Amino acid sequence: MIGFYRSTSREARPQRGYRPDFCAAAVLLLAWMLTVIPALVAPPPPAAAQAFSGGIRDTEIERAIRILSTPVLRAARLDPESVRLRLVADGNIQAVVTGGQAIYLYTGLLLEADEVGAVLGVLAHEAGHIAGGHLVRGRDALAAARRQSAGMTLLGIAAALAGSADAGVALALGGQFSGQNSLFSFSRRQEQLADQSALDYMEKAGLSAVPYLHFLEMLEDQELLPASQQTSFARTHPVTGERVAQVRRHLDTSRFNNAPPPPGFATLFARVQAKLNGFLYPRQVLRRVAPANPSFADRYAHAIALYRRGEVAEALMRLEALITAQPDDPYLHELKGQVLFENSRVAEAIPAYARALELDPGADLIRVAHAHALIESNEPAQLSPARNALVRAIAAGEATPFAWRLLATAEGRLGNEIGAALALAEEAIRTGDLVTARQQAAKVIGREPEGTRAWLRARDIEAAADRRSER
Repeated sequence: MIGFYRSTSREARPQRGYRPDFCAAAVLLLAWMLTVIPALVAPPPPAAAQAFSGGIRDTEIERAIRILSTPVLRAARLDPESVRLRLVADGNIQAVVTGGQAIYLYTGLLLEADEVGAVLGVLAHEAGHIAGGHLVRGRDALAAARRQSAGMTLLGIAAALAGSADAGVALALGGQFSGQNSLFSFSRRQEQLADQSALDYMEKAGLSAVPYLHFLEMLEDQELLPASQQTSFARTHPVTGERVAQVRRHLDTSRFNNAPPPPGFATLFARVQAKLNGFLYPRQVLRRVAPANPSFADRYAHAIALYRRGEVAEALMRLEALITAQPDDPYLHELKGQVLFENSRVAEAIPAYARALELDPGADLIRVAHAHALIESNEPAQLSPARNALVRAIAAGEATPFAWRLLATAEGRLGNEIGAALALAEEAIRTGDLVTARQQAAKVIGREPEGTRAWLRARDIEAAADRRSER
């Protein structure tokens, strides 16, 4: 994967006193079978799968990040609507680009950034990776490094089998280090290019790179070694000091060093941080000394933290005050619906979710939450609206396993066994439950007339499950 934040690895050191013996060839062969061959046959799981394992979905934050990213994405000549923006619940200061033009932002990055401009710089950096096609090139570089390492290892095995164990070990280890160093060197170059692209995009968008400089300086301060003792060896990113110097050179000629962020960006980012802090670190939020004149973001974080700590009545009171101040804010109504729903006040949650959808009709994540509340109301009259809402949300791109599970529930209660089975098959194939996927798809295939839409989709799911089983 290509990440924003630098990563380091320890230098490999030979064990003291180690001497190869007559078993060296067998050891080398075993090492080959256990490491090189699996790497060639089955590459690492895609970064998207790794990142999304701790994913967060939130309409307000995703909309905010999309607004913040739009200037730099347009400067990079990318369609902002074609770039997927996702959050990862992880304290590391990092962002990741994956295939299909997706950017995963870690919550640690969003919370550690002191200024919205720092996040704009990170987004511009990731846009540089996408626009530069670095992910595809990185895969080619990885394949080349593996071939290089594999070739040297095979030569080492041949040398060991011929009786020269020392030469065999040297060749095998040399091939591994050579391939690794080649890959790291390639990665550092791509990161350097992405940094340069980021600065170009920020200039085109009229954005100051000063906050980005402050951010990199903060990272530099966290280095364990002074800059004079740092090395680029075994790094996927350049030494942070080199990156700082690159930004400073840009600032020497930039016309926008003193430019403020676009109107509303600072306020938008403050709400993102408030919501993340309230949900992820409620105890710390409640322990802080409240300012004399708390901002809207401060009050927002406090209301969320109270809810997360179980003080529901107080949280709702604070939330109602925020709604009174901003009655047309859809995300305040959404949060009210969530607090009520999660505290078994389903009947009250439904109109709160409905109001949020009135204010933001395109919020399909909220639509799924609203449908969930309709189903949990146990009112038969609410099942058809819930099903229709889920079908709409899924068609719009929110085809999450949970949405399919809810649709299966609604279809089942409405007596549509085929629809319920197909929805369960959809859920199962997305969660990797291949046995259930086949079983539910078989129900549809056995009962639905051949050639119908449901029958064809069930056959597709069955075939997908078979392909995955063969891997």
